[in-house]
Amino acid sequence: MPSIPLLILFDLVGWVFMAFEIAVPATFATLASRWIYDSFGWGGIALASPFLLGGTLISFCGGIAFLRLFAPKLREGEFSFPNHPVARAWAVHFQIARLAQMTGVRPFFMGTTLLRFLLLRSLGAKNAFRVSTSSDLYVYDASMIEIGEGVLIGGSSGVVGHYIDSGKLTLLPTKIGAGCQLMTGVLLGPGTELGEKVSFGSFSRTAAYVRIGAGTHVGLQVTIEPQVTIGKRALIGNHVIIGPKCDIGDRAVVES
Repeated sequence: MPSIPLLILFDLVGWVFMAFEIAVPATFATLASRWIYDSFGWGGIALASPFLLGGTLISFCGGIAFLRLFAPKLREGEFSFPNHPVARAWAVHFQIARLAQMTGVRPFFMGTTLLRFLLLRSLGAKNAFRVSTSSDLYVYDASMIEIGEGVLIGGSSGVVGHYIDSGKLTLLPTKIGAGCQLMTGVLLGPGTELGEKVSFGSFSRTAAYVRIGAGTHVGLQVTIEPQVTIGKRALIGNHVIIGPKCDIGDRAVVES
């Protein structure tokens, strides 16, 4: 657990970042509104309001990308937490990633295709443009996350690239292949790799180091423990718990 001074320092860094992220869009909106009003009056402001809102939110993404220029890069691996330099860099990235939530604008981004694409890209994710998610999707450690073309992710779901256990921070890439469908409440743990067109039923979750082959269906409320490999076009029934280090072959059927 970080010391009290370090926790306070992380909070202060977050407040500085948040002040910056409020200032950048506010400055854009103020200057743009003033120019439109001087040129076209209140009618211009009314007509341009959707573009002002969009431009303000896009400038938010620009601010995040700017902040990340000064944050040390993350890398895959296991690191002492919180003292290792990579662990401290992760804390900085984590604070940056929380800015959309802390400022209350995350639903605007996750609920629209363009803004979601720009936000995740500004955070370092490798995400396709044609992706559909709910407005409450959580993506942590975006620089470790890859989301393929045509992915559908339901409400209250999360995609994570880290876990902390026994004083160690582990960062792992997490990949969602093209055409995957994740229903409500799905949680993908760090190091999870989904092949193309994998589907998950509601409230299912994976732990770390999970590999699932293309075309596999995972049912409702399934728990997949660490270091599990599931082959292609397998069928995992509802309410199944798959224990650690299991290896399930292609086209296998695991009944409820």
